[in-house]
Amino acid sequence: MTSAAFLVLWPQVLTVYLILTVAVPGFIQATRALPWVSEQVLAGVKPWVCNICMTFWSCILFSLPLLLVFGFLPVLLALAPAYTSALWLHKQVAAPDSAPPLPDFGGSDEV
Repeated sequence: MTSAAFLVLWPQVLTVYLILTVAVPGFIQATRALPWVSEQVLAGVKPWVCNICMTFWSCILFSLPLLLVFGFLPVLLALAPAYTSALWLHKQVAAPDSAPPLPDFGGSDEV
């Protein structure tokens, strides 16, 4: 690939990367909020409960329409980095902010 071709493809690759990185974690959270999917998540059924699987298949799903818009090469070049970034971002979004507080059992602190 010549440098001129790289300069032409670079904005498209960056656009595909950003679309996948931002859209996929939100799509996963919205999908897991659906009633029939949340039951599958609580039951531990794959791929709904697996962060790696959901991010992978969601990236593939979102890549299909982007193939029509941007073409094969920009999507191919952006898919792997976008997957890893989307997985990291999803783990940050899905993680709780802090540990839940311990319940008060009503006992005294004195021995």
